[in-house]
Amino acid sequence: MSPICLLVFLDRVGWEVAEKEDGQVSLLRGLLVGRLCKSGHQPSINKAQAMFNAYIESNQKNSRGSSPCTALIALGLTDPTSGRPEKLSRLRRGSGKSSLTGSHPNFCGSNLSLLLDKFGGANSGLFQRCMKLSAQESCNEEMAKDVETFFCGKIDATASATLDRPIKQVTEHIRNNVKFLAFAAPQADEYLKKKGY
Repeated sequence: MSPICLLVFLDRVGWEVAEKEDGQVSLLRGLLVGRLCKSGHQPSINKAQAMFNAYIESNQKNSRGSSPCTALIALGLTDPTSGRPEKLSRLRRGSGKSSLTGSHPNFCGSNLSLLLDKFGGANSGLFQRCMKLSAQESCNEEMAKDVETFFCGKIDATASATLDRPIKQVTEHIRNNVKFLAFAAPQADEYLKKKGY
């Protein structure tokens, strides 16, 4: 789908969460913003960056709306040094870095306590969702190990115990991606070669 079509839908849905908004609309907003950022739509990348920065600088502890989460995930799909989208092929093959442990390691590593505070702590569904979505697209064992070790020494024992299961879920998802890629990639390559790609 072209960025123009996505923008039409996003204009209707809006960037901000409306009062008494249906949960499906929030999910749609996240999908639209994520796809626009992935496609390299610079105004969307700039808006997501501005929204996330405003949220970080605000005194708001936890957001019930999806805007900060949407912005964080969308930014995870871009290169922090250039603001350009990560190449989809790199993300899909797992050689790209996730926003939690790779693309933004300095920010996330240096500000983990801030992120935990802003997103409601280790027990917050919002924080756990951001953590999972930022890493689960990876497809290599190295990334799974990075996710397992990322929190070591950066959080207290209670937060570590709370995040133990979500971290295991993320790493299991990554390892399943590795298995699926090993199974499907040769067949997909063969098919594409037959079709002249």
